[in-house]
Amino acid sequence: MRRAPTSVVLMAGLVLLAGLSGCGDDERDQPDASATPQSLTVAVDELPTSLDPARARSVGERAIAFAVQTPLLTYKRRTDADAATLEPALARDLPVLSPDETEYRFTLRPGLLYADGRLVTASDVERSIAHASVDAADPELREVLAGIIGSPSRDGQTLSGVRTDDRTGAIVVRLRSPDGRIPLVLADPATAPQPELPKAGLGTLPASTGSLRVARVTRDSIELVSNPLRARISTVPAAQATQVSVTSRAATPATLVRGDVDLDLDPTRTADLPDSVDTVEGGTGEIWSLLLAPRGDLASRTVRRGLGEAVDRRKLDESTESTGVAAACGLLPGYVTGSVVRDDCPPAPVKPSSAALAVAGIRLAVPRQGSTAVLAVVRAALGSAVAAGGEVVTADPVQALTEGRADAALVQVRPSLPHPAAWLAPAASVDELLARELPRQTAGPLTGSEARWSDLERRAVDRFVAVPLAVGRQTVLVGPSTERASVLLHPVLGVDLTALRAR
Repeated sequence: MRRAPTSVVLMAGLVLLAGLSGCGDDERDQPDASATPQSLTVAVDELPTSLDPARARSVGERAIAFAVQTPLLTYKRRTDADAATLEPALARDLPVLSPDETEYRFTLRPGLLYADGRLVTASDVERSIAHASVDAADPELREVLAGIIGSPSRDGQTLSGVRTDDRTGAIVVRLRSPDGRIPLVLADPATAPQPELPKAGLGTLPASTGSLRVARVTRDSIELVSNPLRARISTVPAAQATQVSVTSRAATPATLVRGDVDLDLDPTRTADLPDSVDTVEGGTGEIWSLLLAPRGDLASRTVRRGLGEAVDRRKLDESTESTGVAAACGLLPGYVTGSVVRDDCPPAPVKPSSAALAVAGIRLAVPRQGSTAVLAVVRAALGSAVAAGGEVVTADPVQALTEGRADAALVQVRPSLPHPAAWLAPAASVDELLARELPRQTAGPLTGSEARWSDLERRAVDRFVAVPLAVGRQTVLVGPSTERASVLLHPVLGVDLTALRAR
């Protein structure tokens, strides 16, 4: 009998292994391979300059990284209050934390494969963590990863604080001190396993463990196709479209109607759209707040209260589509642990008392780049005080407050990790209570700490040290060939390309 070629036998074995990988309770039906292929084109402002998931920062880069890479952990595919809930992905279960809270233990699922058929190993996870700790474009990721014991090896392949066993799939992450942000970092595509160090540029296609893989890169597009060797994991659904083309082609209502572009992630306008073009809006991890330093004339809580309650946050809801913001209820987004939902959100503005308006010479620091809508509301609220001899200065708001060059500041916070400390940190720069409690709260797991974080946020707002103003909103345009319900704007990971479906 004629023996099959070795390559055929090997490929058959890999496909069989992929089918067995992550089976049991995690098995989920894949899209019907016999169904008509679904291809969608997604427009971004500019194409990524790198496919290294650690270097992903823009909307397009994050969307591709999220679709192509699967980390140890992931977030629920939701946009509501459960969006920041962690679930196991390439790890079998959520991590086990040591009694002293300085070791996180994971076990990799057995039989995991990259899209090219190579086996995913525990040491690949160590390599990605070492790489991200040095080369991650996001400073917040680097800061958290710096808490792992040791430094990356000179070749960037290992990190002494990460112990791995490729035979058992065991991964142990050892910290210098307790830090509850570590699981959140290990749910970011930047730390997804890599079989080798990613190369700069677009010349080398990344290894994929995600629902999609990069098939081709051209001058004006990046072609993603479904990954047949992805593990069947219930928390990481299969891609709905067999092909997604990410392009820098300019999108207009006309191109959407014609079907040249199916989804526009960076629309320049959303007014006067044809009936066949729809919009989908979702929250982002962005919060605008007004910080009032409790010193000098602002040491009086009555004064701070008068200024804070004069802000008419309802104006921010009048034209959400054009402003990209909506009035905020608190300092923490609704999906983050410890967020507080207030009955009077947003409260009706009040006329500041004469005591508040007597604060002559108030200096308001505003960021160099930011929302003109939010700035206009704050300026209107503080206008009388600023007009009485004060000024509006353009500077780093937190730095200006810390150095005493400003009395109030308009702060924009957009952290990548959904940890409460990231949004409360700016207010801690001017408030002793928060400055004392934030490190204590961060040094430990988030589980069971909702009440403590809620208490911190409530006290900061009730003391009028921080006045929540607005949350960021992202709008995308959906063409008639795309099913609107399939457009998922995750507040942490951004646009989910794997969820897109054609009509």
